[in-house]
Amino acid sequence: MKTDRIALGTIILLIGLIWLLVNLGLLSSATVAELWRYWPILLILWGLLILFGKGSSSGLGCLLIIIVVIGFIFTGFFSFSSLRGTGHTTVTNISQDENIKSLRLEFVQHAGEFHLHALDDEDDLLQLRLQSTIKPEIQETYIDNLAEIIVRDPENSLNLKKRFSRWEIAVQKEVPLEILLRTGATDADLDLMSLNVSSLEIKAGAGELAINLGSSVKQISVESGACSIDINVPAEVGVRLNTSGALISVDSNDGRIISVGERRYESKNLETKKAVVDIEIKAAAGNITLHHYEAI
Repeated sequence: MKTDRIALGTIILLIGLIWLLVNLGLLSSATVAELWRYWPILLILWGLLILFGKGSSSGLGCLLIIIVVIGFIFTGFFSFSSLRGTGHTTVTNISQDENIKSLRLEFVQHAGEFHLHALDDEDDLLQLRLQSTIKPEIQETYIDNLAEIIVRDPENSLNLKKRFSRWEIAVQKEVPLEILLRTGATDADLDLMSLNVSSLEIKAGAGELAINLGSSVKQISVESGACSIDINVPAEVGVRLNTSGALISVDSNDGRIISVGERRYESKNLETKKAVVDIEIKAAAGNITLHHYEAI
């Protein structure tokens, strides 16, 4: 019984500590999600508590275990944070080609920060600035008038630090575009206001997503374990939102999105909108917030 109380107390202590660090901004959700891959350590700790529980050294053993776990959390935090501003940086520019009529981008990132926005330089089709400890792989394929660019973190590496990176993507404004992002955990900011994006698909283990939409986006699909999603929508664009998951909340700060059925939402006066975006979100838990802005 004493061992069970110690184990329960240790788990509550760790959860409270992580929660506090997240609220203070010292740990990002991406870092927490990445560290959660090591949850089997909790089983090991429980076993150690059982071993220590039968001797006079139980208090010392419990203290040692807590120190080890706290040290592990902070080591992981500083390991991931240390990549900001350090590591290998790959800069790649893909020149504009009048024969390219559409673009498909696929990104496979283990974990980290992801930023995508419009490109001001008309001479380039795409600019990539990829920061990580191991150089990502870039694959270019051209089929007729379609350019397909795939950027992925390399597989089969035991280097923990390569699992956190910072990618910044800039895309030509005029070219029709499809985007696919696959990531374990992410802090992503996608500014699509000036881009000609027809579809966006995101598959993430966990993370925070900020998406600024333009009038061209027709379809968004998000699958995640746990996430916080903030979406900005042009005032003239209507929204049809379908959600699925155990713990999903939907909030519209301006009251323009209403519930129309079980886990289904849409814009008020949808039939009067100039365009409509269909949003499908599947997540185990998360919060979805929709805002509207007046396009200039």
